[in-house]
Amino acid sequence: MHLDGIKSKAPGGGIIEYQLGPILNPVTHEPEEIYVDKPTGFTSKRLTMGASRVFRVKSEVLSYDHSRKVRGVLEIRLFRRGAGLNTA
Repeated sequence: MHLDGIKSKAPGGGIIEYQLGPILNPVTHEPEEIYVDKPTGFTSKRLTMGASRVFRVKSEVLSYDHSRKVRGVLEIRLFRRGAGLNTA
């Protein structure tokens, strides 16, 4: 597994194959930078939008391909107790 935001990928033992990439402009095919800013920041303040370059599941009972669909990537930062958070 390689976790790198919009460039993440994860093989799954021959059953699942998953790779993210940027959303491509449909005319120029150049990568687009698309963000969703969330003022309340419950899970994150900013969500980076991307697309699944590859997302396939294949087993004896299931075969599914959801490649080239839009995805959101968020970075979750965990804080230690007392590291700037109100811990009262």
